[in-house]
Amino acid sequence: MKSLRSLAASVFLLALSAGAIAGPPSVLPEGGRIVEAHVLSLQFSGRSSASLIGRPCDPEVSCATVIARISADTELKDNGKTITFKQAKKRDWKLVLLVMDKFNNALLLNRIPTSDRR
Repeated sequence: MKSLRSLAASVFLLALSAGAIAGPPSVLPEGGRIVEAHVLSLQFSGRSSASLIGRPCDPEVSCATVIARISADTELKDNGKTITFKQAKKRDWKLVLLVMDKFNNALLLNRIPTSDRR
């Protein structure tokens, strides 16, 4: 029960920070979810489709990987600013905020800038 509460709190805080950065939909579709993930693979194919495989940042997420389909309907953002599919291909995708429906279709993909300084 404690882990469920911490997961709910994490999702709530993520939604608050996502609202400030990316502006996800105010109401998620049934079965939809918001995930912050490290990008393992992002393959662009054609002009308006791609697939993303990522590892959720939250260790309490039961799924080891996230797979999302990106289409022309996906809203693409770079640190909260809307970008085109062509611009998205040129970005370095390491960390993302992803809003998906229950069919793993990406509704919003927001690149979160990272620093390589250690």
